[in-house]
Amino acid sequence: MSSPTSFAQQVAQRIHKGKAPEDESSRKNTRTEYIEVPTGNQILLMTPAMLSRYKQLLNFPIVQWKYVDLTVLEEFECKYGLERLIQEPYWNHLLSLRQDTFIPLVHEFIASLHVEGVTGDLYSPTIKFRLFNQDHHISANNLGVLLGFYEEGDQSKHWYRRLKHDFGDRDTPRKYWAMIAKPGIDWVGSRVRVFHIVREDLRVLWKVIAHSWEGRPEAYDRVSKTELFMLWSMDTGSSVNMSLICKNWLIAQQQESTRAIFIGPLVTRLCVALGHQMKMHWFEHRLQGAHIVPLLGRRKAKSKTSSVN
Repeated sequence: MSSPTSFAQQVAQRIHKGKAPEDESSRKNTRTEYIEVPTGNQILLMTPAMLSRYKQLLNFPIVQWKYVDLTVLEEFECKYGLERLIQEPYWNHLLSLRQDTFIPLVHEFIASLHVEGVTGDLYSPTIKFRLFNQDHHISANNLGVLLGFYEEGDQSKHWYRRLKHDFGDRDTPRKYWAMIAKPGIDWVGSRVRVFHIVREDLRVLWKVIAHSWEGRPEAYDRVSKTELFMLWSMDTGSSVNMSLICKNWLIAQQQESTRAIFIGPLVTRLCVALGHQMKMHWFEHRLQGAHIVPLLGRRKAKSKTSSVN
């Protein structure tokens, strides 16, 4: 397995210019210039703007997603609490993702990614990206279906529009934090810390969220409002709109201020859903998922040992 740094050096040494094949746009005297970027056995075609972004991404760390393995957690006292928290099918599906991250693909995806609006029209094709040199335009609803959270047609059912993607008011996060935190620790935005949370099962889930979906490769201990919302939705059994939540992750990933790549498994899942599965084996450079073994609580027995990923 190659490191992202060595891979970046290999690609930087091999980039050269080329032209895209003619298509309907060329007939209208509008020809797009592309750059040929060799990546293993595949050549990716990028516009100059994409290539500029691509070169930036080569130096970004790639977050190794965590997932909850309940068989590993049997030796910890929080296993049954976690089982209750992740019983919602949407969270269970997300927490069980074990997709590898194919480094050239996720670079191509982010370099070409354009997402319009934080919420916007769920039905309009507001998410645009390239995979294997093919342009794709999908809506937020289609994103949820392609990632496996919903079936086609679910969005037309009565319950779909009631699904939540945020708290919706200011009082709910403050009240929920008071229920799970140590006495005297008030909710003040992102100034609260994970060790203020009393329950171990929630601390374990926070670790999965912060080190996977929120794109924080280092062990920061601050609890953000987004992370608290996810804990709240699991804890209260509130059904969430995973289409909008995943769309918001894409929005966060495309921002210049985001200095880590954290959507690798989602890109892999999109590749499979869009029919690119047979091509992915061309890429040798990949990052595998890793299960989480918490150090946040006591074990039932000391006879077993586990490693932390």
